[in-house]
Amino acid sequence: MPDLNQYMTPAWAAEALVERYFADLTGMDLVLEPACGKGAFLQACLTHGIPCVGVEIDPALAAEAVARTGAQVRIGDFRTLCLDDVHPTAILTNPPFQMSWVQQLLSRAATLLPERGKIGLILPAYMMQVAERIMTWHHRWSITAECLPRTLFPLLSYPLVFARFSKDATRVLVGFALYQETAAVRQMSSDAQALLTEGGARKGAWRSLVEAALEQLGGQGTLQEIYALAMPNALPGNRFPEAKIRQSLQRYCRRIDRGFWALTLRETATVPIAA
Repeated sequence: MPDLNQYMTPAWAAEALVERYFADLTGMDLVLEPACGKGAFLQACLTHGIPCVGVEIDPALAAEAVARTGAQVRIGDFRTLCLDDVHPTAILTNPPFQMSWVQQLLSRAATLLPERGKIGLILPAYMMQVAERIMTWHHRWSITAECLPRTLFPLLSYPLVFARFSKDATRVLVGFALYQETAAVRQMSSDAQALLTEGGARKGAWRSLVEAALEQLGGQGTLQEIYALAMPNALPGNRFPEAKIRQSLQRYCRRIDRGFWALTLRETATVPIAA
């Protein structure tokens, strides 16, 4: 549907995705398809003996999905439709390519799925390229993503991914290099970010940062004072910068006491850190 920025999934692709990523589902499971369109994913699930229920906002498409698959299809907007009698163990869909729609889908899915319930979404890759967004989702979900060819849909001009979300007790990220680190660095002060971006003359980025912090503290200071200069507004447990700061202090600076450090050589920092 052009007004929803939605592309219909080819039947063969829906079957291949179910076979590849949902092969562990059985007749004891229930797949909910919240934007079922013509029913490609519904048919793929039924082909593999997996019970399913569809939701479709367009009555004409809902009728076509029922005619094609014989599955139960509820007419309405998944984000607001009453589904108190539906208890899915998995959600599988090619949703409208609208960020607000996907955000609300994930929020509602978290209330519908049991522990270890999972979601599979065809999404434009740009939705998965903002570190802070992924880390926000990661607080609730384990996330894995793999590339799909954009030519899966004729005339589509941007890359696709198949993203999987799982309500696991231990959260994992697969396929997202430097996301956690980027989100953490972006919580640091602007001066700290500038030092990390440019580095220092013949010095690594993190060495430049800790030496600049200690210089600003008069040549010595506590670990907490260094954290406060580099990360004045960071959320608690910003582990990546904290670990890199400690590592650089141990390598390049002098330990005076527990948690108390000093410059080995009183080098003047090129760029001060302003909290």
